Amino acid sequence: GACTYIGIGTVNTVTASVSSNTLNLGSFTNAANGYTYLPNGIRLMWGWVSSNSSTGTIGFSPAFTSNVYSITATSNTVGPTYVPAVTGFTKAAATVLTTNTTSVNVFWTAIGV
Repeated sequence: GACTYIGIGTVNTVTASVSSNTLNLGSFTNAANGYTYLPNGIRLMWGWVSSNSSTGTIGFSPAFTSNVYSITATSNTVGPTYVPAVTGFTKAAATVLTTNTTSVNVFWTAIGV
């Protein structure tokens, strides 16, 4: 169906398609540590951090404005002492640590607004 423009910033449609495989919703960065906006204002952030038993700070840039709903983390190294854990977070940053003193890459995603 055809899109009908109604008012400032509102599109009312039954069917919409994107033929170039690119749909930009607000600002974004597609870097190794990046973010994008999802419909309804949700922001998805991703990246990696070098983490061990004492160091592993993730900076959310730009910071979430209201809430962080979920943070997941996974290590690139197998072993029970390399399993990462989110030990604290704010709207601007999170701490992800392992129980090993040797640093490993920890890949993370965060969802919030």
